[in-house]
Amino acid sequence: MARERISDLFSAFCIWVVIPLLAASLLFLLVQSGNPLLLVIFPLLAVVFFITKQLN
Repeated sequence: MARERISDLFSAFCIWVVIPLLAASLLFLLVQSGNPLLLVIFPLLAVVFFITKQLN
């Protein structure tokens, strides 16, 4: 019982804290790099990922 609760808390922590922080830092590094190719590729990958998640 306690192990499941700790696992749920860890999952919630990762979903609400770690993943948004990683996404924000990636976005910051992307903007700071100034590479126009990266600025085009990553949003396209996000759109493709979103579409594939909607299809499943």
